[in-house]
Amino acid sequence: MVHHNLPLVLPTTTSNFLFGSKKYIPVHRGYDKRNQWQITIHDGLPSLAEPWFQYLSQYNLMPGDEVLFFFRFDEHAWKILFRKEVIWDDTLSS
Repeated sequence: MVHHNLPLVLPTTTSNFLFGSKKYIPVHRGYDKRNQWQITIHDGLPSLAEPWFQYLSQYNLMPGDEVLFFFRFDEHAWKILFRKEVIWDDTLSS
């Protein structure tokens, strides 16, 4: 879930799916949009900063929203999906 406006720290298991120089990760965001997100080091950990902040801003993601990353072996790229938090309006219930 989206909690803070901090760089997205990459778990150690992602290193199995990083290729080449390991300075970028290929990201497929749907609608045939494919980018390369730069990996930077924050507090000694590999992280995604600028592209992550742009993604959060572009889709207006807030705390409570969920973002899912999964690796597509057939495309050699990461796929990103998100789900906005559902806010129920109790005044409409009868």
